[in-house]
Amino acid sequence: MTTQPFVWKTSNDLYRLYYYSGGGAHFYEFVVGGNKLVLDYDFSSPLPLSWHMVTCWFDSTTGGGGIALNNQAPVTGTALSTVTLEFAYFQLGANNGSANSLNGLLDMVSLHPYVLSSNERTYLYNNGSGRIGRLLES
Repeated sequence: MTTQPFVWKTSNDLYRLYYYSGGGAHFYEFVVGGNKLVLDYDFSSPLPLSWHMVTCWFDSTTGGGGIALNNQAPVTGTALSTVTLEFAYFQLGANNGSANSLNGLLDMVSLHPYVLSSNERTYLYNNGSGRIGRLLES
């Protein structure tokens, strides 16, 4: 199995996003609160030299979260118990002390203080071309 972390937030893995593959399966996985919410986005096989837009979110008020790949329908769920928000550093591309590091490039990382709407995710994906800049005004 190959594991490649993208975004990791320390303090008991408050947030964790990574790609893994093994046995012919390919997943993006988003984990919140040390396995209180685990969402796997299964996709067939990645194309070499292609980019993917992975969007994940967690709403601490409702306990709900989701993960979407390339603006397709998201996989969503609700945390099994309360997730305590903690202050800690984000790590991009690898988990501290782990031999598993990202084998690729991060084109852009964007953190938002709110959950993006479906329209905002569509705008950023831009039919596979990507888009940098301000989001649509609501």
